[in-house]
Amino acid sequence: MPDDRTLTALTRQLRGMGLPRFELTLKGPERTAVRDMSVEEIVADLARLKQANRGGCHVYIRPPRDIDHDLVLLDDLERFTPDRMKSGGHGPAVVVETSPGSVQAWVRLGRPVPAPVRHEVARELARLYGGDPAAVNPHQAGRLAGFTNQKPEHKGPRGFPFVLLLNAPGTIASGADALIVKAEAKAAAAQVKLSEFTEALRVSATVEPYRDLVTAWLAEYDAQSTADLSRVDWWIVNQGLGMGVCPDMLASALAEVADRKGRYDVAYAERTVRAALLKRA
Repeated sequence: MPDDRTLTALTRQLRGMGLPRFELTLKGPERTAVRDMSVEEIVADLARLKQANRGGCHVYIRPPRDIDHDLVLLDDLERFTPDRMKSGGHGPAVVVETSPGSVQAWVRLGRPVPAPVRHEVARELARLYGGDPAAVNPHQAGRLAGFTNQKPEHKGPRGFPFVLLLNAPGTIASGADALIVKAEAKAAAAQVKLSEFTEALRVSATVEPYRDLVTAWLAEYDAQSTADLSRVDWWIVNQGLGMGVCPDMLASALAEVADRKGRYDVAYAERTVRAALLKRA
């Protein structure tokens, strides 16, 4: 029986990531399927995964979102960035080329940490080494090696490129402890700020909460000046709805603060609040 390169690549990647279970996602043109699977179950399901991939599905992997773990993903790195990471004490446990010249790197911290800490670690690594700022997320999924990247822009004369496993030593980053200590301090400070922000959103019988909301919104823009501000808007709107803030108040406040971004209007504010309401429903 000939060697199955897909089987070899995915088992080496999952072994390097060092967890017994993963969340596997098949994202197709019409639907997305997500399953929590063991490594053995993924291997046993290989034929179906290959068929789905040939049919246009992307194959993604990430640690289960309901557990603390030690993995952080950096996305859209240049080909030789992992070498620089290794020199800086942050050598990846797994490096995957997702399309020609673009790689993802999974970094292992050596001990499970909660999502807010992993988020701050990802921020710090992105600051040091670049990558996609939109992928700075403690629950970010990466591509599974051995399958093809089905994005139309990557299709060439020979079809879609395979996601290649470049390296999978499974090693723990030597500078992980320092990253965790710094991230824990930032996460604790962020929690204090979140408590203050939550208080500013609290609904009362006076007209003042609207002004408090606008002030808190602008302060969050300042704190996240390098982030995608539309993500900040989405987060604040959902926080507000969860606390019972009037949707009209949220839309009015967003319409006012969005002028600071220089490109949004009342329609954007109403559209964002309406989308959040539909999501909650």
